[in-house]
Amino acid sequence: SNGTGTLALTQNTTGTTTLSGNNTYSGGTTVLAGTLKVGNATALGASSGAVSLTSGAVLDLNGTTMTNTNALTLNGAGVSNAGAIINSSATPATYAGAVTLGSNTTIGGTGAITFGSTVDSSSTVAYSLASATGASNALTFNGVVGGNQPLSSLSTSTGVTTLGGNVTTTGAAGQVYNGNVVLINPNIALSSSGYPISFAGNISTQIILQLLGSGSYIFNGTTSTLTSGVSQTLVGGNGSLLWTASSSTYTYTPATSSTAQILVVGGGGGGGLDGGGGGGAGGFVQTASNAFSLSGSTAYSVVVGAGGSGATGYGAAGGNWLGIAANNTGASGGNSCFGTSCSGSASATTLVALGGGGGGTKGYSGANGGSGGGAGNAGSSAGSAISTGASGGQLGNSGGAQNSGYGGGGGGSGAAGVSATSTAAGNGGAGTSSSITGTSQFYAAGGGGGTWAANVAIGSGGSSIGGNGGSTNTTNIATIGANAAANTGSGGGGGGNTVGQGTQVNGEQAGSGGNGSAGIVVVNVSASLTINAGAGQITFASGKTISNVSLALNSSYSTNNGNTIASSIGATNNGISIAGGGLFTLSGNNTYSGGTTISSGTLAVATISGSSGTGSNLGVG
Repeated sequence: SNGTGTLALTQNTTGTTTLSGNNTYSGGTTVLAGTLKVGNATALGASSGAVSLTSGAVLDLNGTTMTNTNALTLNGAGVSNAGAIINSSATPATYAGAVTLGSNTTIGGTGAITFGSTVDSSSTVAYSLASATGASNALTFNGVVGGNQPLSSLSTSTGVTTLGGNVTTTGAAGQVYNGNVVLINPNIALSSSGYPISFAGNISTQIILQLLGSGSYIFNGTTSTLTSGVSQTLVGGNGSLLWTASSSTYTYTPATSSTAQILVVGGGGGGGLDGGGGGGAGGFVQTASNAFSLSGSTAYSVVVGAGGSGATGYGAAGGNWLGIAANNTGASGGNSCFGTSCSGSASATTLVALGGGGGGTKGYSGANGGSGGGAGNAGSSAGSAISTGASGGQLGNSGGAQNSGYGGGGGGSGAAGVSATSTAAGNGGAGTSSSITGTSQFYAAGGGGGTWAANVAIGSGGSSIGGNGGSTNTTNIATIGANAAANTGSGGGGGGNTVGQGTQVNGEQAGSGGNGSAGIVVVNVSASLTINAGAGQITFASGKTISNVSLALNSSYSTNNGNTIASSIGATNNGISIAGGGLFTLSGNNTYSGGTTISSGTLAVATISGSSGTGSNLGVG
C-alpha cells in the first residue's frame, strides 16, 4: 500500500500485475496492456482517481468487492477476446464506480460480476456491451444502463442477469438476454429504439425484505444491521430503511409505487415451568400475492414482536406448588405490525399479528394471544386465540389442555396445541408454511408441553420449529424447555420438573420454560417490466416461465407471428398489457389472473400443444 498523494499508476506490460495493498493514490490508473488484477477493496486508489483500459487490456476483479467508486472506462475484448473486465475467482466480485464504454466491450471470466453504479457509452458514439463467447457467469447491473448515453446493444451470458435499473440501447442488435433474468427493482423499462429484445430464459422478481427485529434485516439474501437513526438506501432503487431503537420500529419507504405480498408473524410465547405448557405461537397474517398496494415515498411503520421469555423458578414464597405466582408463567410474545400506523388496530392499510400467549406454569393457565399457551399441569386451563378483527384475519389456535402432571402444547397457526394424555405431554400445534422468501418454510408453531413425572414422553414443538418440552427421567433430573427456532414466531417448550435452575420447593426444583422466538415481517414486492421495442420484435422463449412480473409490451412489429410470447406467465403476475399496433402471439400455458389489456394492435392466441394444465393462453379468472 502507498501513502496519500497524486501518484498515477500505468501498466504497459503483457503480463499480470496484482494490486493487493490498501491504496490511496489519487492520480488515476491506466492499463495499456496485460492484466491488472485487484486484491483489495481499495486497490485502485482514491475514488477521485479514474481507471482506464485501452483495447486489449484486462481488469480482473479477482473476487473483490470494490468499495471505492473510481470511474472506469473500458475498451475492447481483452486478451484473446476473453473480456476487458473479468472475474477469475469463484467468489463474486463488485465494481462500485460508474462505467463508460470507450469502444465495443466484452465481459468475461468465470465468476459473477456486479456493476454497482451506472453503465453508459461515451458521449459521442453508442457502443456494445457483450459477454464473451461461451460465458456463463452471473451479471448484476444495480444501476441504470444507457441512461446517460445509450449503448448500441447488450448481450448477456447464459448465466443469470440481474437488473436493478432501466436499459436503453439504440443499435440494430438490440438487447439479447441469453439466460434467466431477475428484476430487483419494482419498475424496470427496456428500450431499444426500434430494434429487437429477446429473452432465452426465465424472468422473475427478487425484491424480498425480511425484518428480524433489533435493527437487523435481510434484503435479497444479504443480512445487515442498521444503526439507530441512520437511514439505509436499499440496493436497486428500492427505497430506504430506518431503525429507531427507542421505539423498536423500522420505517420502510419504497421509492416507487408497486404491489406486494406481505407476511406478518407475532412473537411466540415462552413456555411455562414445572410440567409447564408450551408457549403459543404468534399470530400469522399473510396477504395474497400482489394484494397489498405500496405507495411510493410513503413511510410504512414496521414492528417485529419479541419472543416471550420462558418462566424461570418459583415466584412466591411457600412450602408447596400452590405458592407459585400467577405471573410466573411464560411471558407472552410481542405484537408485530406492518402499515401506515402501528399505533392502532388492524385496518386495510395496517396488518397486525398478535404475540403468542405464554405457556402455563404448574397450577396456572396458559395465556391468550395470537395462539394460546398450553395449560400448565395440575388443574389449569389452556389459553385461547384472540382475533384481531381485521378482514382476512390472522391464523391462530388455542393451546392444549393439561393432564395430571403433564403440560399441554402451545397453539400453532396451523392447528391447536395437543392436549396432554396420561402418558405424554401435549405437542405444540403445527405452524403454517409460506414460500414468501423464495424458500418454503414454517412459521408460528406452538411449543411442546413439559412433564412433571419421570418416564413420560415430552411434547414436541410444532412443525419442528416450536421448542420441545422439558422432561424428568429416572434419576430425577429434568431438562429445560427448548427455545423456539429464531424469527419464526413460535412458542418455547414447557419446562420439566427437577433441574438445577429455579427455587427449591419441598425438595424439588422447577425446570425453566424455553423462550419463544421473535416474529418476522416479510415484504415481497412484485415488479412491472415495460418493454419499448418500437418496430423491433419482442420474443420470450418457449418452455420458460415469467413469475411475479406484470408485463407492458409496446411494439409495432407484425411480421409472421409478430411478437412471440411463448413463455408461461405464472399465477403471481398482475397481468399483461400490449400497445404499439403490432401483432402479439400468446402461446404459453398461462395462469396469470390480472387480466389482459389491448390498447392497440392485435393479440393472437395460439393452441397449447399437449398441455394437461389448468391454465390457458389468456390466463385464468
